[in-house]
Amino acid sequence: MLTCTNCGKEFVKQRNWRSEKHYCSSKCQYSDRVETECLWCKGKMSVRRYLFGTRRYCSASCRNKAYWERKKDRPLSLSIAEAAYIAAFIDGEGTISIRKYKRKSMVGGMRYNSVVEMNNTDVGVMQYLRSLIGPARYYIFKQQQENRKKCYRFTVPSNVQRWLLASILPYLVIKKRQAEIVLQFLSLLGEKDHGQEDANLARREQLYQEVHDLNHRGINKRCTF
Repeated sequence: MLTCTNCGKEFVKQRNWRSEKHYCSSKCQYSDRVETECLWCKGKMSVRRYLFGTRRYCSASCRNKAYWERKKDRPLSLSIAEAAYIAAFIDGEGTISIRKYKRKSMVGGMRYNSVVEMNNTDVGVMQYLRSLIGPARYYIFKQQQENRKKCYRFTVPSNVQRWLLASILPYLVIKKRQAEIVLQFLSLLGEKDHGQEDANLARREQLYQEVHDLNHRGINKRCTF
């Protein structure tokens, strides 16, 4: 028998429950919440009562920003060998790009995101990259077949991309131009207020089209040579 954290009612744990249950019903689960404050942005957030005191940030973005703030006393730099290794890895197994999404809530109806990713079947390489770059995640991104290995994708957070690309830019060969374009794109971030017209919207679209042409597979129709 288990005791509900919200109403105190006792309930029986079902066999198909793989993890510990704290509530007897969905109603109790969503009603038993506590208002607290994000340690980074100071915004209000709602957490489940049994998680109160363990969840300190409202989002992964705030958690990553707080992580780098704590690391300010240590130099955020890579050695020449480490920067060259990451640059070679991205040239061969990575992606530097800008993606565009339709968002009715955004001014202009579009949202642009910079992307820096690396793919490989060796999880040890993913762990090594994470030890060099810092807060990032890797995951299995392809549905596996019987004769295929698991393929992992390492995603660099947006708040780390500018520092990383600037560090490895001298060592990039194949994707050097893409890195320069994405650095220009990142320099445009934060130059508008919420709900206001984005004066750089046309420039974002231009950078998106340019990097899209560089990454396009096959013969690009927009090429002039």
